[in-house]
Amino acid sequence: MRFKNIFLSVMILILAGSMTAIAAADTDDFGIVGDKAFTVPEDFEIINMSDSNVYMENSDGNQSFVITVLDEDTDPEVLMQVYEDSGYTFNKTYSVYQRGIYRITELEFTYKDYIGILFICQNGNECIFISHGFLDKNDFPTGDDKVALELISSITDNI
Repeated sequence: MRFKNIFLSVMILILAGSMTAIAAADTDDFGIVGDKAFTVPEDFEIINMSDSNVYMENSDGNQSFVITVLDEDTDPEVLMQVYEDSGYTFNKTYSVYQRGIYRITELEFTYKDYIGILFICQNGNECIFISHGFLDKNDFPTGDDKVALELISSITDNI
C-alpha cells in the first residue's frame, strides 16, 4: 500500500510538470500539504494539490516546486528509487546541513527538460521532499537557493 501511495505521488509529480494551470484552492499566501502548512513563495501559484503533494509554478512557468510529505512509516529511500525509476537522474549531493528542525540534504537532479535541486528535509521519522525545478538552466541558482530555503523555513505543523 505504501509503495502504491509513493508511486501515485511520483506520477502526480510527473503529470503536474506537463499540465496547464488548474484552478487551485483559495490559498494565495499559504498552502497545506499533509499535516504541514507553508508560505507560498512570491510569484508562485499553487496549481495542483492533494493530501500529500503540492505542485506550484511561477508566473512565467519556467520554475516549479513539488512538495511531498511522506508518511512517518515510509522509507525515503523507497521514494528515491521511484524517482529514479521514473527517469530522474541525481547528479551530485550539494550539501547536508541543519536548518531549523530539519536536517536537509540537497541533491541536484535532471528530469526531461528540467534541472533542479531536491531538498530532503528530515526530522526524526518526519520526511518532506521539496523539488525546485528549472526549465532554463540560466535560472538555476549558483549559490544558495534562497526561494527554496525561505519555503523550507516557512513549513510549520498545521494545527
